[in-house]
Amino acid sequence: MSDRRRTRRILLEIAVDSASDAIAAADAGADRIELCSRLDLDGLTPPATMIESVKRATRVPVMVMIRPRAGDFTCDEPELAVMCRQIDESAKAGADGFVFGVIDAGGAIDEATTRRLVERSGGRQTVFHRAFDRGSSLCDSLDVLLRLGVTRVLTSGGASSAASESAIESLATLVKRAGKQIEILPGGGVRGVNARLIIEQTGCTQLHSSCREKGAASLSVELVQKLRAVCDAM
Repeated sequence: MSDRRRTRRILLEIAVDSASDAIAAADAGADRIELCSRLDLDGLTPPATMIESVKRATRVPVMVMIRPRAGDFTCDEPELAVMCRQIDESAKAGADGFVFGVIDAGGAIDEATTRRLVERSGGRQTVFHRAFDRGSSLCDSLDVLLRLGVTRVLTSGGASSAASESAIESLATLVKRAGKQIEILPGGGVRGVNARLIIEQTGCTQLHSSCREKGAASLSVELVQKLRAVCDAM
């Protein structure tokens, strides 16, 4: 391992759906929080009061999920209006950035809607979530998001787990294609037992995880600590 690689810090983002879990994650070593409600539904927009509580209690950036309903990731005009309002309310509550993902019925990026959401974010960081993985060509989808000025893409490389062989190959391709123009954030089944493999084989500089035991309704501090330890050892 080179000296450069040893001194590079791997950023760790933890997804949570309560203020208490956000605080626990930050205390256990998370560099950034993805804040949602209802992670059991793949994450919905949290209330402003939760955002305010987390911002008061932590010093890490808080990325807020903007998703008004469960189900698919399509969006009509009334739903877009709701999402824009949620961005405004979350920004007022202290959000450092926003997480969203809108696709059409075929899995392609909804460019017009995504552009409007990026513009509404007012210069704050924007993340396109794992709806990205539903596209037929991840590289083409990445190029679209790059043009739209999205900050970061949360992706499992199109697989159920970011640590699978096919995911590793896809993620490495995306990292290389992205360069320094857009960030690639691997997520999906990321744990301390596979983090080193993902980092070494893809060249990524950050990881995303909910750090929940299977079937659990809340964060495992131990899983966060184990993941942090692996990241720090790289």
